[in-house]
Amino acid sequence: MRQRLAGPEADLLRLVDQATGAEIRPGDEIADPYGQGTIVYLGPTRGYDINQGPSSQAPGRIARVYYYEPETEWAYRPCELGARYEERPPA
Repeated sequence: MRQRLAGPEADLLRLVDQATGAEIRPGDEIADPYGQGTIVYLGPTRGYDINQGPSSQAPGRIARVYYYEPETEWAYRPCELGARYEERPPA
């Protein structure tokens, strides 16, 4: 499986199933939105401010997923997966 977002920025967002309210965590298998079996949620995309460079990386709001067959990574808007991103409450 591919590397997921690591570090403190990884915990800023959580993907939540719109039907159940359950959190979908990186590594969880979910239904492919086009009915082709299951896919693995890898985490949010990452982006950074072009003026500040890679040190300003933060999670985006697009979900990265992994397909077993053919073996590839893909990205979906959360609504395509029946989910939404929420800010994680401070600990």
